[in-house]
Amino acid sequence: MKKTKQRSADSPCDLVEIESRIADPDVESARQEAVNSLFLLNKCRQLTDSMRQVFWMKEINRNRVLYVSPSYETVWGRACADLIDNPKSWLDSVHPEDLDNVMRILSERRAEGNRLEYRIMHPDGSHKWLLDRSFPMRDEAGEVYRYAGIAEDISDRKHAEAALLDSEQKYRELQEMQSDAILLIDDDTDRILDANPIASRLYGYTRLEFLDMKQKDLFTTPDQACEAPFRDSPEQSSLYHRGKDRTIIPVEVARRHFLLHGRRVHYAAVRDMSERHRLYDGCREEQSCLKRIIDFDPTLICVKDNEARIVLANRSLAEFFGIPMEELIGKTVLEYAWDSGTAQRIYRDDLKILNRESDGIEDVYHFRDESGRDQWAHVSKIPVRNCEGNVDRLIGMSVDITERKMMEKALVRSENELSARNRELEETNTALHVLLKRMDRDKKELMENVLTNIQGLILPYVEKLESSRLDEVQKSCIGLLKSGLAEIGSPFIKRFPQKHTNLSAMEVRVANLIKAGKGNKEIAQILGISLNTVMTHRYHLRAKLGVKGKKVNLGYHLNSIRF
Repeated sequence: MKKTKQRSADSPCDLVEIESRIADPDVESARQEAVNSLFLLNKCRQLTDSMRQVFWMKEINRNRVLYVSPSYETVWGRACADLIDNPKSWLDSVHPEDLDNVMRILSERRAEGNRLEYRIMHPDGSHKWLLDRSFPMRDEAGEVYRYAGIAEDISDRKHAEAALLDSEQKYRELQEMQSDAILLIDDDTDRILDANPIASRLYGYTRLEFLDMKQKDLFTTPDQACEAPFRDSPEQSSLYHRGKDRTIIPVEVARRHFLLHGRRVHYAAVRDMSERHRLYDGCREEQSCLKRIIDFDPTLICVKDNEARIVLANRSLAEFFGIPMEELIGKTVLEYAWDSGTAQRIYRDDLKILNRESDGIEDVYHFRDESGRDQWAHVSKIPVRNCEGNVDRLIGMSVDITERKMMEKALVRSENELSARNRELEETNTALHVLLKRMDRDKKELMENVLTNIQGLILPYVEKLESSRLDEVQKSCIGLLKSGLAEIGSPFIKRFPQKHTNLSAMEVRVANLIKAGKGNKEIAQILGISLNTVMTHRYHLRAKLGVKGKKVNLGYHLNSIRF
């Protein structure tokens, strides 16, 4: 009997048969051919054994695995011998969610072979993605009698694809969350590669319409198209675009350039400036109106920069000095005032404010005009601070008090004749001073009454609301309400006649709710007291209001009181 070599777990069946044929002395004619085949198979085996991919070969009729490369143990985490002994054991590793699809494709036995992507469960608890491709092998008659295949671990690729999909989804979500219109534009072709939904709402084009357009199609004139924001343009600019309905849209465009798959592209963040333009036009109209008002104000008004040069002046100031307004702009007082001594004093005061040596100056300046006449001006100067808190300008307001000063001189000359009148004026001033002090005292007393009654009538309810569950906006509103209560006058308790001022704070609150038409249960719930306590307060109210024992509706009586 012919002896055959025992097959190992990872030896292909054909290799055993060839070795048997070489050992058989009766097969002389095929010996050389078998030797050549054995050499070729050994070379193939060396190749497959060194592959990271799993190479396998299966015989269809006998349903047996002829060969599996050693990398099977690394990828599957199972022994090659187990697969040789049980050809279907590899299916035990297939992820349950992918098993039905794998079985369906294997059952089809396609003539061109199969291509499967599925997950397997590794013994260490992890899972791997595999790409398993099989190829049919045909005999001399053209019938498929074997399948050979290569299984490859594609976990890294799958993770990269998942990360890419996640990145694309985040990119899309970020685009949709943007408040600005976002356009992705090719620098070289000027074509629009992508657009977010805000862009569709701004321009009126759909995303598909954008993809057939170039950036220059959005510009209003050919001149703007020549200034398309390519790689050498500024990162931000203001332009005018045209929507699908031909509406002109003022926009501000911010750009960021980068490389995308080797192409130079840039993002264009387009912000609709229509509302800002409307506000700007409104501000210009208001400024023009304000300028006209200032020009007709008899007060001398000017604004000076950090070098004490006039940057804004009204018509009254120009007329006072007899200089055209345009000639005042850009000059210091040293350049347009005739009295050099007074001009030096004014200039020094300006520098004190601009150098933060003074928080404001109020003084009377005396000087002589071009014809030598005396003039006086009462001047107030205050600093203007910028966003950083630095003083970079000052505002000066002057009132021409020349006439008043001349009258004061005349009054001094006739002092003896008007002494009696002066004494009368002094008495009047004294009385006025007393009256002012009394008014201040009454004002203080009124404010104290306002605060006292607000605390008794309103703040308890506000504090009760504040202690309830409120969101941040409601809490902010409650805070504003509390801060504004100090300005509310005419407190409820002062609306009662003088004979009813003996009501307690709680009785006033109960009376207020009765006047509002609230029932006893509602009052108890609002004030956080018992029903019996409410009834007690009603009893006391009737007694103090003089309707105890009378068939008088308390709510009607409270509302009928005239204040």
